[in-house]
Amino acid sequence: MKKIIFLSLLLVISSTLILAQVEMDRPFKDSQQKIDELEKLRLIEILNMDEETSVRFFARRNEHMQQQRALIFSRDSLLMEIEENFKGNDENLYKKQLNQILGMEEQIFQGRKHFYESLKDILTQEQILKIIVFEHRFKKEIRDMLFKHRGPRGMRD
Repeated sequence: MKKIIFLSLLLVISSTLILAQVEMDRPFKDSQQKIDELEKLRLIEILNMDEETSVRFFARRNEHMQQQRALIFSRDSLLMEIEENFKGNDENLYKKQLNQILGMEEQIFQGRKHFYESLKDILTQEQILKIIVFEHRFKKEIRDMLFKHRGPRGMRD
């Protein structure tokens, strides 16, 4: 298993170096791909999954991630629209918009809950908990790295 992870990591690093030289005009997309690949490799290592389980897990996870991205995009679009169009003191409009946002947040949460529950047929409870802990820690590490790289907000403006 360690050989597979090492070879996968070596392949990702070498392909990343090649892609970085060829496509310098797409830094964000490339960075996101690198982060996704690193996340996948670390998940495989942490969960100690066999190949069949990995394939099933990542197929299910990819579908879940696409659904979550669509919901988050819709929510963010609505938030931007609300922010741009604050009008007077229309309490009825505010109530409607608040309910829309809360409804979208609920859909995002229910999607995550459904995803974790759907894993029970391929992973153990321990593995599912490891995923939840890993995702939380991984996102925090990425945020911390970005914050460190960018510096405090007021410093760059």
